[in-house]
Amino acid sequence: MKKSWILTIVIFFIAVISIILFYTKIINIDELSAFGSIFAAAGSLIAIVWFYNSLKQQSIQLCEQRAQFQLEFNNLRLEGKRSVIAIAKTILDDMETKVNNSLSGIGKLEELPTLFLPKVFPCLVPIGESKNYETVMDAITKCSLILTPARIFLSSMKDVGMIFLENEGITVIDDNGQPEWFIITYQEHLSNKPFISRYLPTAILLAEFMVKVDFKAISIAGETSMALMKPNCMKEDKILNDVLEYKEKNNNYLPKIAEEWLETNNFAQKSS
Repeated sequence: MKKSWILTIVIFFIAVISIILFYTKIINIDELSAFGSIFAAAGSLIAIVWFYNSLKQQSIQLCEQRAQFQLEFNNLRLEGKRSVIAIAKTILDDMETKVNNSLSGIGKLEELPTLFLPKVFPCLVPIGESKNYETVMDAITKCSLILTPARIFLSSMKDVGMIFLENEGITVIDDNGQPEWFIITYQEHLSNKPFISRYLPTAILLAEFMVKVDFKAISIAGETSMALMKPNCMKEDKILNDVLEYKEKNNNYLPKIAEEWLETNNFAQKSS
């Protein structure tokens, strides 16, 4: 920049001196014309120098802006990460309270996997095999004591996990409303996340048990049991659609209580 100003000042003085020499008749018009050509060439050179300096200054400014934007972006990412961590802690603290309260003294959150084996799996047999609606409803009630807090736990873990993964730009695939599959699929990504890693071993073990449970079958058994217990309390068309859809997707398998409901209401032919 300093050299450009020096060159500009030199050319300016040469131009002034040339005009003075011409008007004092020290040089003639031909000499002035030749001198003017040299002056014009020098002026063009200065214009190029100034144009180059302008580009250089713009380049410096762009670099400085880029560095500033990068710093601001890093600060935003850091602030975003802090916000994610704060949200995660709030959700998980609330989740632990809800799960422990839902267990109603049966146990604690960290005991869910060990409670699941003796209290849920034995109930699945009568839910699938019994034709007595009282037996089925009793089994559903008993296993719900564990299934309900287990779903609260895994759903909250999924919500927190998605917040972390989306903040890192990781695409989350659809788990069809089954948080246990989310935990199994993304356990490696979640293993180093703050707060969530504390619950992850319990969540993984519980998820491995949960994927073995056909929740839709439990829902079908519950609907048809309630319909047999109180025939007018539920819409038959909705129940029938649910039963037929489930049967079609599961190679004609139905819980026995659902078969009983079809026969009782003369829907057996529609289901065949």
